[in-house]
Amino acid sequence: MLRVWVRAVAKPSVDFFSAEREKVSATLAVALAWIVFLQVVVVLVSFGQDHLVDKWLIPAHEMNWDEPEPWFYSMIAEPAAMFLIRTTELTFAMANLYGKLWRIPSPIIDFAHDYFLRIFFFVTARQWLFKSRGVLLTPVYFLLTMGVRHFTARLLGGKGQFGRYAYLFTLFIVPLSILQLFLDQLPLLGPVVEAGYMAASLDVSSQMGEYLYYTIDYSLVYIAFQLLSLYSIALAYMATKAEHEITSWRTAVVVVVGFVMSYLIRNSLLFLFFGRV
Repeated sequence: MLRVWVRAVAKPSVDFFSAEREKVSATLAVALAWIVFLQVVVVLVSFGQDHLVDKWLIPAHEMNWDEPEPWFYSMIAEPAAMFLIRTTELTFAMANLYGKLWRIPSPIIDFAHDYFLRIFFFVTARQWLFKSRGVLLTPVYFLLTMGVRHFTARLLGGKGQFGRYAYLFTLFIVPLSILQLFLDQLPLLGPVVEAGYMAASLDVSSQMGEYLYYTIDYSLVYIAFQLLSLYSIALAYMATKAEHEITSWRTAVVVVVGFVMSYLIRNSLLFLFFGRV
């Protein structure tokens, strides 16, 4: 399977996905199994990363902010962090817009909002439960987003099957997610570099590791994530064209609709919780 993943990411083509759709393993059950497996790995790695961050990094409230920032942090990380803040503000602005669509007085809607909001705060208050939520929610999101893509493709004349279509997407979703998981560990090089620096200079007051951590996280890793997301759009185009056998412009419509709806579905709970606050 590893060889197939590497081929799907490194040398993708419509012909490659066309050949993969004919395999016996091209089923919805196999696709869901890989999605669940991926989320279990993500959760385990996330707990390990949190442990190392707590062990190696100085908490933000304990850092000496009177110490001059390194030039690379000021030039790279600060602008990137401001961009992240703006995108977060945009997310909450969309949540507010989403909430306005549900201003119709309805005891049922209000009850559902309050009920799920209590569940949300209950889950977020327990780190292990909050981090593990993806094991249950990600397969649901995957089915919903793939359902939207498949339905749109069928409306435009597609001939594919839902199970095979979902399987083709896992061929690049799983390896790209593993690659993102690896990239997410790169900021930990910051404290490692600092440890070597301190051992050589005996400068125990250095906060270089923290600055390196946030610079790598806010700049290199973030940019890499965005590039992989753009690349996944091209892979989704190939998989859609291979399975549904529709024209190029119709395939493009399916891909665009799919990614827009994927964003809305994955953020639907956030929009629901904060859009009506």
